[in-house]
Amino acid sequence: MDLRDFLFDTQSFTVHFVATDFEAEELDFVQDPEIQSGIASQLSLADWAITATETGTKTYEPVPGEPAQPGFHITFHTQRHTGYYLSKVIVPLLLIVIMSWIVFWIDPSEAGTQVSVAITTMLTLIAYRFAVGSDLPKVSYLTRLDDFILFSTFLVFGTLIEVVVTATMAKTGNIEKARVVDRWARWVFPLGFGSVAMVSLL
Repeated sequence: MDLRDFLFDTQSFTVHFVATDFEAEELDFVQDPEIQSGIASQLSLADWAITATETGTKTYEPVPGEPAQPGFHITFHTQRHTGYYLSKVIVPLLLIVIMSWIVFWIDPSEAGTQVSVAITTMLTLIAYRFAVGSDLPKVSYLTRLDDFILFSTFLVFGTLIEVVVTATMAKTGNIEKARVVDRWARWVFPLGFGSVAMVSLL
């Protein structure tokens, strides 16, 4: 499967039935004209919503070059259910990222508190990455969800860097400049995060 659009991907699953004791010239599957799909109305696939089905006659070659065997195929076109990932992956990540923005509302004169909150958020995100790792596809390329998680990680790390910068500015007597940086960060970080979230998840 191509999972680049995970978790909003669509996939097709095919089941191929084969009459192994016959050659294609000896037997032919014929679909009942009164039952177009032959699929029960209650059929379901775990984690997927079936959006359409296709059926038809299709021969099968067990070995390239060998005589084809008669067969029949059913293809399910599906859309992934996203509820699990939205509630267990996306929402907790959103809360962690939003938690990191608390430092922008703490006065730079309280640098210790700012740094503590930023480091705690970073550690929480690391623990979160370990917790959800088993629920994500293990593929060599990045999926849409991977892009979102990776950007969120960089954003939280950027918050930590911003806190270190403003704390240093406050310590060297530039506290007003540090406050200006924090005021800008209150808008820049959420807007940047919202833009990437829209591109990755919508």
